[in-house]
Amino acid sequence: METLLWLYIYFVIFVVGLCVGSFMNVQIYRLPRGIGTVKGRSFCPDCGHTLHARDLVPLFSYIFLGGRCRYCRAPISPRYAAVELLNALLWVAYAYKFMLHPLTMVAHFVFGSSLLCIIFIDAAHMLIFDRFNVAIALSGVMIAVDKFLCGNAGHHHHHHHLFPQDVTIVDRLIGALCVSGLFLLIAIVSRGRWIGEGDIKLTAAAGLVLGWKNMLGVLFLASLAGSVISLVLLGIAKRRKPARVGGDNDGAGDAASPKEAGGGQEYAADEEAPAGHAVPFGPYLAGAMIVMSFFGAEIIDFYLKLCGF
Repeated sequence: METLLWLYIYFVIFVVGLCVGSFMNVQIYRLPRGIGTVKGRSFCPDCGHTLHARDLVPLFSYIFLGGRCRYCRAPISPRYAAVELLNALLWVAYAYKFMLHPLTMVAHFVFGSSLLCIIFIDAAHMLIFDRFNVAIALSGVMIAVDKFLCGNAGHHHHHHHLFPQDVTIVDRLIGALCVSGLFLLIAIVSRGRWIGEGDIKLTAAAGLVLGWKNMLGVLFLASLAGSVISLVLLGIAKRRKPARVGGDNDGAGDAASPKEAGGGQEYAADEEAPAGHAVPFGPYLAGAMIVMSFFGAEIIDFYLKLCGF
């Protein structure tokens, strides 16, 4: 009976995560285009037809419609289903890890969902909106308050997850400054060419959640992933370059990029844009933050043992 109860709780969290993921898709699509995210009915980006409730059931509408608009049969970007599913799975994972600390669990829901929005928006448009950084910072405050109210949480040792990696208030404050301060210095030296303002704010906000040790891990993981993926993208770009005929065709391809606002193709087109020149660092930072929020203590312990400490 207890097992069924837990399964039911996780199922409810999964469904709510899907619904929140649907709203996240609204944010991801509309914010970069300057469209209001609260008012206004959802619509098909291709034909402009207003979508009804049966078209907006998270994940299942995409599956039942075969990934196409019900009205014009234009392809729907798989991003919509991916965001909903990823957010639902992320919420279930955070629920499993922090179920004994409800306030911390909810804070991590906000934290993870905000990071997912940042990943998809920054990858496509190279933008990080302040609303997500504010939400992340507030989630850090919520976790700190929860830890303070629970004291040292020593009575929870019977659970296989201790209270969030035992990050103190001082750790969080240092975490808010250590990586963001480094990024600020780089931005000043490079006059904003090497690092963006959004990355500085993101690392400051996330430091309040993760603390300085985990933020150093974030910097390492993000730099490693960014370097590897950038080299792969450059290799792919070099292989594709000889296939293009003349510089005019390249220019035409660039000029076509404003079509990103239309239909299911918009995300695939956006993804290619950074590969040729600038690579957004935000998605790597956000991805590393999610990893460290789950496995930060284990990764740090492994690294210290590797160094002989």
